[in-house]
This record gives sequence, structure tokens and C-alpha cells, in this order.
Amino acid sequence: MALPQLNTVKYDMVIPSTGQQIKYRPFVVREEKVLLTSLESGDAQQITNAMRDIVEVCTFKEVSVKSLAMFDLEYIFLKLRSKSVGENAEIGIKCSNEECGHMNPVTINLDAVELQGDPMAKATVALTDEVGVTLNYPTVQRLEDVMKGSTTENQIDLVIGMIAASIESIYDASSVYPAVDSTPQELIDFIDSLNKEQFSKLQDFFNNFPKLKEEINFTCEKCGTENNQVLEGLNDFFG
Repeated sequence: MALPQLNTVKYDMVIPSTGQQIKYRPFVVREEKVLLTSLESGDAQQITNAMRDIVEVCTFKEVSVKSLAMFDLEYIFLKLRSKSVGENAEIGIKCSNEECGHMNPVTINLDAVELQGDPMAKATVALTDEVGVTLNYPTVQRLEDVMKGSTTENQIDLVIGMIAASIESIYDASSVYPAVDSTPQELIDFIDSLNKEQFSKLQDFFNNFPKLKEEINFTCEKCGTENNQVLEGLNDFFG
């Protein structure tokens, strides 16, 4: 006997980096189970894969997820979560008083959280009088390609990987070298060859990636300290 089918509620959203308007639906129980399993694993790549698959099906496969910027994926997923489990989420935030450190339950409105920064920015960085780099925010696919096989937890190596994935082209006085014509390791070796000042110029672009960001004010329920803290990045909104 065929069981009744529930109507699917659809919402509208604009992808930050492209301005494309899309429709999406809340994720359902089977998709939430996939997400919870990935979160329990603690594996960053597994979590990203789960987010990518959920976003793909919940946007009716109208979005080429691998061509999205990583911050697009996080933004879309946060909006999906808001419509799926409720716009208000309770997370634990540690008191800023070092002598206290109490974890406070704080309720945030996920619908109010927006992307901070220019999602369409590019940059051309001159490293010497003749050599420079053109940077653009990396897509999910590009980031996966560059970080593939990397098991390091060293923060500087992760930053170098993100910068390598952001390189659109490298130029000198005679030619332009598209990043797609180089292997990920060649790009990483190029970054490794820079001096500290040159590397800092590229790192500035990485530091200014658009991020999900929300300022939170609360009073610690244990010590009474007035807290003013900033949640930044998708992980902070999972608490």
C-alpha cells in the first residue's frame, strides 16, 4: 500500500559569490542522520562531504556544489539548518573570564547570521617588480584537489594549502601561468619559496576570506562577567 507523500516546502536564497537565486528545502530525517554520523566521526573531510551532499539534494540539484566557494557552501548549509531544525539554536560559549571558563548556554538566531566580507573580491599581489600572483576565492573542488592526501594538522600547512587553492595565476615579465596548469605541489613549493614579507601579502587575502560572523553578548551565569564575543565560521554555530 502506497503511503501518503508530504508536501515539500520551498524557500528562496541568493548564493553570495554569484548572485544566483536558488530554491531550497529543509533537510529530512535520512539526511540529518548522515550529518550526525559525520559530526560524530570528527573527520573534517567527512563532514564537508556530508554538507556537500545535503546541499546538493536540498537545492534540487540546481547548484553545482563543487563550483561553489567554501563560504558559499557554509552559508547555504547554515540557512538549510535554520529551516530544518529551527531558527533558534542553543550553543555553549565559554566565559571570557580566565578564572571562570564556564560554558554558558546561549541562544542565537541562525536566520540573522550573515556572511561578512566581500564574496566577489579578487586580488593581484605584486611579490617583486616582475613577479606577482592573482588570487580568487577557491571553489570546493579546487580546495579538495589541493588538500587531497594531506593529513597534517599543522596550522601553517593548512593556511598554505588554502592560499595555494586561491591562486588563479602567477605572472612574470614575460608570461602568465594559470594555476590549473600546475600541480598542487608545484603551487605549494612556489609559496614555500617566498620570504616572510611576500608570504604575508598572500596571507592577507586568506585572512579576509568572507566568513559567517555574529557578535554575541551575554552575562556569565556563574561569575556574572559581561561577555562580548564573536562567533566566526560554521563550526562556531554548531557549538
